[in-house]
Amino acid sequence: MVRLSLRLVQPRPRDSLVATLLVDSIATARVPAALSQGGAWPTGEYAIIGEVAPSEPGSSDLLQLRVERLPVDTIPQKALRPAIFRPETLSGGPTRRTILEGLGLGVLALAVPVALNDRSLSGHSVPPAAWAIAGSVSVTSIALRRSSTPLPENVRYNEVARIQWQTENRVIAARNTAILRAAPFRLRATREP
Repeated sequence: MVRLSLRLVQPRPRDSLVATLLVDSIATARVPAALSQGGAWPTGEYAIIGEVAPSEPGSSDLLQLRVERLPVDTIPQKALRPAIFRPETLSGGPTRRTILEGLGLGVLALAVPVALNDRSLSGHSVPPAAWAIAGSVSVTSIALRRSSTPLPENVRYNEVARIQWQTENRVIAARNTAILRAAPFRLRATREP
C-alpha cells in the first residue's frame, strides 16, 4: 500500500493525506486541484510524498511543487463620488443671541487688559493690542457658532445614494471573489525524485 501526502512547505509545514493506493508495480494517482471548501490551493511551495506503508523507514519518495496563481483581471470597485451628495444642512446667518454672546466675550477679553493696564507706563488708557484681541474674540465666536438647519429630504437622498453605492460594491466584491476562485494556477516541479 502506498500513501500519498501533500505537504505545504511554506509558510508552515503540514501534511494532508491525498490518496491511498494499492500498487502492484505502477499506479496513477490524481491529486484534486480544489480544496474541500471549494477554493483552489493557496499559492506556495508543496511537496508530494509517497510512502510505502509496511516497509522500512527509507522507502519513500518526494516531489516538490510550486503552486503559482496566474494573474487575472478583477473589476475595480466604484469610488465614492462626493459630488453626488446633497448638503444635509443649510447654514444660516448668526442669530441675535450668537451676536450678543460674541460681543459679550469680546468685552470680557477687553476688560482684562484694561484692568491690568498701567496708563503711566503704556501711555494709553486701553492698549491697541487689547482692541485687536477683543475684536478677534468677538468675530471668531460669532463665526464658529452659526446656526444650521437640517434638510431631511437631502439626508434621505444621501442615505439612499450611500446604500446604493455600498450594494454595487458588494456585488463587485462577490464577482471578484468568484473570479479569483476560478483563477487558473500553474504547478511547477522544483525538485524531482
